[in-house]
Amino acid sequence: MSNTLGFSEVLAYMPNIGNDAAATDTIPTSLAGFTSGSYSTTGHTEWVDGKIHETGFTTVFTPNAKTMISSSTIPAPVVGDYISCKERGTSSTCAGRPTYAAVTARSYHTGIVQVMLMDGSCRAVSENIDLNTWRSLSTRAGGEVFGEF
Repeated sequence: MSNTLGFSEVLAYMPNIGNDAAATDTIPTSLAGFTSGSYSTTGHTEWVDGKIHETGFTTVFTPNAKTMISSSTIPAPVVGDYISCKERGTSSTCAGRPTYAAVTARSYHTGIVQVMLMDGSCRAVSENIDLNTWRSLSTRAGGEVFGEF
């Protein structure tokens, strides 16, 4: 529990792209290929909603990563998040399909994000953390042992 992420800081009103199409299991190394879909600037503003882009975060990219998204409806790429299918209920084209997302932990703190671990303790995590270590922190029962991160 002391080596597993439970919560992290995120920024409200984070732009995001949701393509509402079939997703892939491939972990992206860039969001450059994920530019089509519905564009929104209201990510992390409806906390009672329960959708990944409203209440969650992923460890696809390290904290505070500058993940650029673009859309035909905005003049230039912006830092944002990607959701393969925005969960919209049973009428959605994504109903019954998995959602894959790159929703980055972000903070206004310089160089860090604050996280809460599953044991209830809180820590500051550097945006320079090794990506594999960051991803390992999001798994449970992996047996990883972490000191300062």
